[in-house]
Amino acid sequence: MSIRPKPSALSVLTFAVFFLLIYTSVHMVDHVLQFIQTYVMGIENPPALFEGILNASDTTIHLILNTIEWGGMALLWISFRHSQVKQSITTKLESKRPRTLSVLMATIFALLIFQTFHEVDHILQYIQLYVLQYTIDVGAPGLFQGLFSETDRIIHMWVNGLILVAVVVVWASFRNCQVQRIIHPVILNRQESSKAKA
Repeated sequence: MSIRPKPSALSVLTFAVFFLLIYTSVHMVDHVLQFIQTYVMGIENPPALFEGILNASDTTIHLILNTIEWGGMALLWISFRHSQVKQSITTKLESKRPRTLSVLMATIFALLIFQTFHEVDHILQYIQLYVLQYTIDVGAPGLFQGLFSETDRIIHMWVNGLILVAVVVVWASFRNCQVQRIIHPVILNRQESSKAKA
């Protein structure tokens, strides 16, 4: 008996991949603008993209942005790992593209773990600034700035750059697996057989 994926699982998986590709790209644009405004234009507290539009503090905005990003990655992991999509494409790809599937699964898992640390970093920064009342002189080192002796803007540009690269790898692997071409015929066959029985 073959394992058949639910159309909703494929829809969630496809949505999560494309949402993350667009969302992380826009988020990276924000960090590149912040970098340019700080180190090229000499603006001390650069508004970048989101701070200027939303009129809120950089720490609050990036906590919200990263929470949404983490949610998208968790959705991607759950829809891929716990749906029947993974099992159905695994059998189809065993002989054709086993490495692509391995890269896809490993990258999704690594992305979720890395983004979890990134989220913890932003939560710590928020707590340090708004609960513990760290001053601007001391700053909010969070997790990453405490580990690396570099400015927060440079660290987060690199962190978000790595996340964007990982999301592009997921997207490319997703396309290379041709998940939709593999799964849609199975779904169509199931729908046709249920119509024939009715």
